[in-house]
Amino acid sequence: MTNQLRWLALYKKAIRNYIIKNGKPDLVHVHVPFKAGILGLWIKRNYKIPYLVTEHWGIYNNLIEDNYVSRGIAFKRYTKKIFQQASQFISVSDYLAKGVNRLVGKKEYEVIPNTVNTDLFFYKEKENSSLRFIHVSNMVPLKNAEGILRSFKKFIQQYGNVELIMIGDKGSVIRNYAKSLDFPIGALRFLGEIPYTQVAAEMQKADCLILFSDIENSPCVIGEALCCGLPVITTNIGGIPELVDQSNAIMIEPKDEESLTQAMHEMIEGINKYDRKKIAENAIGKFSYSVIGKQINVVYGEVLASLKQ
Repeated sequence: MTNQLRWLALYKKAIRNYIIKNGKPDLVHVHVPFKAGILGLWIKRNYKIPYLVTEHWGIYNNLIEDNYVSRGIAFKRYTKKIFQQASQFISVSDYLAKGVNRLVGKKEYEVIPNTVNTDLFFYKEKENSSLRFIHVSNMVPLKNAEGILRSFKKFIQQYGNVELIMIGDKGSVIRNYAKSLDFPIGALRFLGEIPYTQVAAEMQKADCLILFSDIENSPCVIGEALCCGLPVITTNIGGIPELVDQSNAIMIEPKDEESLTQAMHEMIEGINKYDRKKIAENAIGKFSYSVIGKQINVVYGEVLASLKQ
């Protein structure tokens, strides 16, 4: 509690100093209601400045352990109040917004997806001819990296010149499990945690992103892969169906390793049907900073206009 109070005091001081120096802003944009929304409430009460809120946090389900329902009374009370007093609610997916409305309370919303740095993630023609799958995540259990490894092991029993790149593991658990599967030399590489720029470079050298999660909201990694022109194999969960379609993805059910192996076969056998340049072009038109920025500016204008009525 002491740390929370210190955090609030520091931010309140910073906000006061900002207003003294620059004057009052017309609008405050809160990202993730708790804890930033507490400051939004304080600013609204003390300075009469309205705020809107964008929610990214995928806790409004019963699949993750640390979900909204499991949280304490204070968390729920403040979250509900933050949404109620917001002048507008933006969600990164329709799936997430419906979860908020189901558990927190009814609130009209706009869907604006997560953005992608298209200066890093863009189409680049592959320099190598070898076929390559790529997986990028923190590899916590809900990402089901072990299921990817088992499915890929079955896949390479029929295909030789195919590689799987795993990016983002923080420890030895997944690597040790991979060793137990006894992959052929050159079939599997772990790159660990690497700089963001290198993630983009590795995607540009790959042929397909694999995401086999048990639960997701609106994963940034899919937008990043699409902006590089990569088709995607992904589970049909959460907000993912809002990001992909048949022109750029194969969707399967979570935990279905047989379907994942089959999707790998389907992807490699039909890889030439995917127009990577068009995938990238469409994705940049959906996720780039400029596109998302324009959508947010429209919402700002609508909120400010409604307050003048």
